[in-house]
Amino acid sequence: ILAAYRRRVLEETRLVDLAGIPLPRDRDGRPIPLEVPLDRVYIRIQAIPEPRQREAWEEERRALEEQAQERRGFLGRLLGRGGREASPRRPTAADPLAVLRTLGEYFYRRGEVYRAEERPEPVDPEAALREHGRLVILGAPGAGKTTLLRYLARRAAEDEETPVPIIVSLRDYAAHRGAGGKQSLRDFALDRAAHGDGRLRRALSEAVEQGNVLWLVDALDEARGWRGEAAREAAALPGRMVLTSRPVGYERAGLEGLPHFEVLPLTPEDTDRFLRDWFGVLAERRGEGKEWVAARVEWLKDQLAARPRIRPLTRNPLLLTFLVVLAGEEPARELPATRADLYRQYVDELLATWEVHRRPREGAEGRAALRLGSLQGEAARQAALEGLLRLGWRLHLTYYGGQVKELPEQGSLVDYLAQALGHRWNLSAGDAEAVASEMLTFWEEAGLLAHWRLEGQDYLAFRHLTFQEYAAARTLADLWEADLERAWRFLRPRLHHYAWREVVLLIAGLLRDATPLVRRIRRARSPYERELHRDLFLTVEVVSEGAQVERRDVGQLVKALGNLLALWRSVKALVSLLALWRRVRIGVLTSVFLVGLFLPWRGIRWWGALLADLLWIFVWTFWILASPRLPPRLRAFLWLPTRLFGLEMSDVRRAAEALGKLGDPRAVEPLLQALGDESRGVRRAAAEALGKLGDPRAVEPLLQALGDRYSDVRLAAAEALGKLGDPRAVEPLLQALRDEWWY
Repeated sequence: ILAAYRRRVLEETRLVDLAGIPLPRDRDGRPIPLEVPLDRVYIRIQAIPEPRQREAWEEERRALEEQAQERRGFLGRLLGRGGREASPRRPTAADPLAVLRTLGEYFYRRGEVYRAEERPEPVDPEAALREHGRLVILGAPGAGKTTLLRYLARRAAEDEETPVPIIVSLRDYAAHRGAGGKQSLRDFALDRAAHGDGRLRRALSEAVEQGNVLWLVDALDEARGWRGEAAREAAALPGRMVLTSRPVGYERAGLEGLPHFEVLPLTPEDTDRFLRDWFGVLAERRGEGKEWVAARVEWLKDQLAARPRIRPLTRNPLLLTFLVVLAGEEPARELPATRADLYRQYVDELLATWEVHRRPREGAEGRAALRLGSLQGEAARQAALEGLLRLGWRLHLTYYGGQVKELPEQGSLVDYLAQALGHRWNLSAGDAEAVASEMLTFWEEAGLLAHWRLEGQDYLAFRHLTFQEYAAARTLADLWEADLERAWRFLRPRLHHYAWREVVLLIAGLLRDATPLVRRIRRARSPYERELHRDLFLTVEVVSEGAQVERRDVGQLVKALGNLLALWRSVKALVSLLALWRRVRIGVLTSVFLVGLFLPWRGIRWWGALLADLLWIFVWTFWILASPRLPPRLRAFLWLPTRLFGLEMSDVRRAAEALGKLGDPRAVEPLLQALGDESRGVRRAAAEALGKLGDPRAVEPLLQALGDRYSDVRLAAAEALGKLGDPRAVEPLLQALRDEWWY
């Protein structure tokens, strides 16, 4: 029985799941059907253990929260917020912890290749599984997490000596629980794997009891309101286990004992192989040879070199697949310039290709005739697109907006869409319901939506959360153009919510003029902006998305980031009175915070509190708070106030990195100053940013940085010089290659 099950798993995982990816088209516009063997094009993704710094931070945060729970009342009095309702300008006592809890994305380097000197050697997830047996893998949207689980299932199914693979989606499990289901994750997964076969169900249960099962648990981030329970259920599964999640918003609760790994973005070598393999498959379908493959690979590379905004997407397997599909069409067309435009074209291409694939071709010119209920042709196409956007908006509000209480059950979604589409196209109630129902079927067949049935109810969700976020962004961008104030009222409290971050970035790329949005984000005055600088860095991310922004606003960002770098240098100069006052002020605030938080106030006289304050000023000013020798609880005791009232070194490095992202020549001067900073981290970040800017003024300072005492700074300077391509760097770089000390 289990041997037959293994054969079924092999068949189910034989091909790459292309659901939701637009098919390439021939010269006549007809989609080219593809069957791509997983073994042929699968890139063995690399992962690295999560940085220990993040583990330490989590431990410190938990220790601090345990202590803070007992003194939250004092926090409210200390901050002057007792009894008042929270607002963006008036944080409650719980806000410091809430703010820091939502900074997960800041600790994850999305879209960036990790620097070799900052990480251990990358590992193959298969090797990590053999070593640890149970692990968590974090990866950005489209990084290949689900494909990895399919690949691991395939490898396990091939060998009868290995554990039996069972794949389960936590999105499906969350829907089961949300619909009132009471099954444990273990029973739910076994039922799904058995497909109603009682004998197979019993055989799988026996394998579980014997510890001979490999649980492949997908998408903890999509478990929504059931994430905590789903994590605990997954941790309780016996035997070997791999769990995947997005890093954004991820918390370790329930999974603390498992080793964590982060998926690395594709390296340039991985990307080259990916392109050759995929273009090879397309060439076979087209009857082309190796010359066609080589020509298309080079054409796509040239297109990406001219479009720096979408170049980072080549590190993401999902979006790289779409780029290959676009580049494989005849005749070749120019690629979009921004990420938002790429997603727009993705959806448009999927609509066009699936329309031809699904519907009969009619008329003398052979044009496709799409029919949705009583709508046909262009009206049906517009209704399909509008319905998809409304659906994405509705689902994102359901899961992350806190405004829709209904489950994403198909019947309620049809009613919602029928009301909207009926009003838009002046349809009767019956016609509107038919259009809405057929529209959902169309996108489900196209692979953009997933459908499952639980407890007698049909549920829908986007296969890839990326496109749900895009749909929400399109809806908000349209609202912004029509009613800016209303859109801003909705966006402002969600600017730094992990589930709305991508939406905010995509909105900027969709607007004709993003200047008003950039200005409002910059002046949003989010809680603790002076200490966390979240509005500033989010504004930089928005501008870096290729948003259309006035030049003077970019200049103001450059100035603000330069001031942040200069502020750090002034704080370090103890002879500066300003710096001295800043330290004293921070010490006073820290002492009041800590004394009020942790001392039993009822039994302490005023002079005792004053002495404690003076003691804390002394301790904070003269003790090295970040010493790794301090136990986690003591670091937690000291860390939060310094983060709330002081300037972190990580902020300074991020400021230098942000200047490089802006791509504005006015950023060169503050970066050149940062290149001489006393901190190696700041110097390295400045060197990398100067390489991205490509300004020849950086050549001489970077040549000097080749002699830095730290190897990571030297390597960053060498890479930056390589990007600049200035002939003055050739001889110094050759000399560095010959010098063993240099490495």
